[in-house]
Order: sequence, then structure tokens, then C-alpha cells
Amino acid sequence: MSKKFTVFLLAVLIFTIQQSPANAEVKAGGACTKAGIKTVSGTKRYTCIKSGNKLIWNSGAQIPKSTTISKKTPQSNGNSSNNSFTPPPIPQEFKNLSSNLDGIKYWAWKKANLQIEKSSSTLGTVEIFTGPNSVPTQPNTVEKLMIGSKLFSSFSQIKKIYIIQFGFQDIDWAQTKYESLQDQSWRDDYLIKAKNQCPDSRCRNAEIELNSKDEGIMMVGEIALSEQPKDKLENAGRYNGTQQIHEYVHTIQILNSIDNESRFNYGLLPRWMLEGQALWSAQSAVANSYNDYLSLRAIDYPELREMRPSYTAEWIEEFLNPNPVFKKSTDNWQYWQKYPNYRVYDIGGLANEILAAIKGPNAVMNLYVAVGKGSTFVDAFKQEFGISWSEAVTYISKAIAAQLDQMSRN
Repeated sequence: MSKKFTVFLLAVLIFTIQQSPANAEVKAGGACTKAGIKTVSGTKRYTCIKSGNKLIWNSGAQIPKSTTISKKTPQSNGNSSNNSFTPPPIPQEFKNLSSNLDGIKYWAWKKANLQIEKSSSTLGTVEIFTGPNSVPTQPNTVEKLMIGSKLFSSFSQIKKIYIIQFGFQDIDWAQTKYESLQDQSWRDDYLIKAKNQCPDSRCRNAEIELNSKDEGIMMVGEIALSEQPKDKLENAGRYNGTQQIHEYVHTIQILNSIDNESRFNYGLLPRWMLEGQALWSAQSAVANSYNDYLSLRAIDYPELREMRPSYTAEWIEEFLNPNPVFKKSTDNWQYWQKYPNYRVYDIGGLANEILAAIKGPNAVMNLYVAVGKGSTFVDAFKQEFGISWSEAVTYISKAIAAQLDQMSRN
């Protein structure tokens, strides 16, 4: 794989879709400036869409009332025999997925929760650098990373991770710090790494990559303190810990797919699998209860609820790609460039949730290990799940479409 096919392609933060100016007054049907930008007005999150030859704000998606994770365990957590919650059946066969949607959600979370409870963190040394003019939005980064580490404790993990937190005023400082840690100067975006986290004055992107020593370097754009209350509604992930875990999961995917020839074998698996696994893993790791997990899903999937008519089972199956052919030294992810970028996150997240519900959180990571050892994605999937990918994807797509119908009714 070409060196230009760099890690930054995989690690754009799940919550970093472009936003509109914070002080703009927004009304459904009103004019906007660029398709895809978002803003919050009142209790809704609006997206700029193209309608004919015009750019207008859509009807808006209701923002979930709960964007924080409670410390109390609600009645429906499924952890106690003293409550009235009855767990749905465990999904066991792909062909029965559409008739057990609640089982998909519950058992994906539950299996992850059990994995974390029985595991110890293997997180390596964490060194955090914060810009002189910056205030981090996540004060418990190490704690969050330890939870993510427990979820995949049976897999190799990096021994050291550097985290560079910075706002708009500290871009130059962050770039200098990055260059002192990243010895792979051949990277396409090497000289603009810090700037990439700040598409405008509201730094909100994050990404992670490894250096030649297999040390992680996480760049985290931070919002000015005065804007953080509003930003918390738009980008809950940087406050509840899913941002940090999402990026950390990428390092596990990368490290476990490396072989003697290539450090980029993660590109031999679908892009939606890479981003979707990171998204789902972060949701399940942060959630202290099943209710918390449902709240996190509501935060990450509002666009799917709103755009449901566009995403039929047939559309989803084509998006997931039933007959992928991945080759080394090739940009295999070009296939997904024709789709809206965020679909590799949210549709990918729902697909990974299904796989985790059936086989547990380790199943998808096992595919990265298998590909690192020389297997193809298709062969690794058949070995892990006992069914061909081309057959499984039809059932997965129908189940996701049914979930979107369920979301649109709620």
C-alpha cells in the first residue's frame, strides 16, 4: 500500500462534521452556505442540504435530552435479578436478526459490558500536552482510555500514547509538538497536522496515528471555554469520553493488522468496519448501563432517523459492499467515496453492533488479526462467523433498515 495512504484517512472524529457559525439564526428552509454543515438552534440540530439549486436548512433533528452519562444504574441495566427488566433473546443467527432488533442492541452492549468487567487495562504510558491557551473538554482522558483498553484487553496495545490538546490560538504550538513526536515526515499532511483539527476558529477535529516506534500520537482540537456549553450539545463525544476511546480503538486495529511487509493492512478491510467498530466500541465502553447506551446511540444516529427513506435495505447492502476485493498497495476505500462520508460511521456502527451482538466485541478485532496474518477479509469473515460475507450482508442490511424504521417511529 502506498505510503500516501496514511492513517489520517481513518481517524477523523465521529463527532467532527462541519458546523455552522454558533451565532447564526437558523430556520427550517432558510438559506445556508455549504452542504453538510450543521448548527444547533433551540432543541434541534439542523443540517445544510441541497434542494434543487439552493442550499437550505433541513427540518432539523431533535437533540436528545440526555447527553451525559449517569453514574446510577437504571432499572433496565440488566445487571440485577431484582429488577423487572427481561433481557430480549440473544441473537444467534444472521437470518433472524430483523425479528430481534432489541436483542441486537441489548446484547451488543451487554457482551461489551461483561468483557470490560472481567478484564484488566493494558493501557501503556499516557503523556498529555495541553496548549498554553487551551482548556481541555475531557478532564478524565486516562480513565476513559483505560475503559477502552479493557474492552480489547486480549489484543496487543501500544505501549505509549501522546495526546496533544490545543485550541485555535495554539495551532503553531501543537504543530511543533507533533513534529517532535512523529518521525514519519513523509506523511501527506505532516506539515498541516494541527491545522487539520481546526477547520475554522472552533477546533473540533481529532485523529490518531502511530510513529515508527508504534507509539500513538493523538491530536485533539479543543473548543474555547466560552463556547463549550453550546458545543456540548453539538459534540457530546468530547465530553462523555467516546471521542478518546474512538481514537484509541483505531490504534488497536492498526497494531493488530501489521505484518512484516506492511503497516497499512487495516486498509484491506472495509472502511465502514474500521470507523464503525471505533464508534460502537466507544458507545458501549462509556455506557454504565443499557439506558446510557441507548442515549449514546440516540446522539450518534440522528441523521439516519431523519434520512431513513433514502436508506433502504438494498441501498445499505450496496454500501456495505457484498463482494469486496481488497488488494495491497491499493486505495481500497475509494469504493466509499461516492457515499456521504458520515455513513461509514453511523451505518458502520450499526453493522458492527450486529456483529458484536452475535459473536461478542472481540469478533471484529479478530478479523484485523487474521488479515495481518495474510488472510483476506472475506476468508477471515467466513472463518470467524461461519457464514460467507456475501450471504451475511443481506441479513445485516435488512436488520439495519428495520432499525432505521424503528428509530423513525420513536
